[in-house]
Amino acid sequence: MQTARRISYGWLAFLGTVAAMMAVSIYWPKKPLNETMRAKLTCVARSVALSEHVFARQQAGETFPPDFLADLEERQTRLYRFMTSLQRSDDPARLAYRPIMAQLQAARDTAVAQDSVAYLTSTWAEVQTCDDTFFKGQAA
Repeated sequence: MQTARRISYGWLAFLGTVAAMMAVSIYWPKKPLNETMRAKLTCVARSVALSEHVFARQQAGETFPPDFLADLEERQTRLYRFMTSLQRSDDPARLAYRPIMAQLQAARDTAVAQDSVAYLTSTWAEVQTCDDTFFKGQAA
């Protein structure tokens, strides 16, 4: 009887320790995302939103110059490698990407409803600028 009681207290202590560690990891305050990382994630999200828009327009039958598409694909490859490196390194900043992406997709939908060409032009300029600022040194 004593052995069974000791074993169940041991399991109870073990489960309590695991539960305490999980609670600490969930509720411990997280460091805020620094501005450089936020700008990089915004750049990636803006590029993805632009790429989705270009794809939708291509599906509707519109054609784009091949050099534009090649440049967009090269930039997308660089940005994809950045996001892959965040996933591989288990960087906590990767969790901030989805809310940024959702915000930019909503902004894209609003802007496209007003003027599709203006959205394409302005977003392409922003993607080029942020890609050149943060990711230009990386090979595609």
